Amino acid sequence: MRPFTVRVGDDVLDDLRDRLHRTRWPHTLESVGWSRGVPLAYLRELTEHWRDAYDRRAAGARPADVLPPAAVISAAG
Repeated sequence: MRPFTVRVGDDVLDDLRDRLHRTRWPHTLESVGWSRGVPLAYLRELTEHWRDAYDRRAAGARPADVLPPAAVISAAG
């Protein structure tokens, strides 16, 4: 296994946050729950969390906690 670091520039994170903020939400049918996909209220709450509360820097600092290990595989030839 080879250790690795996740590097994402501030400009990329700022762009993501801006795009999440500008999400154009669809109209929704009332009381359909999960039968027609993800309920809009749930998706809005999740998006707000990603935009305003999720600490991408902290998650990137510990990729082993969120990503599977990477193995270097070489073919003998």
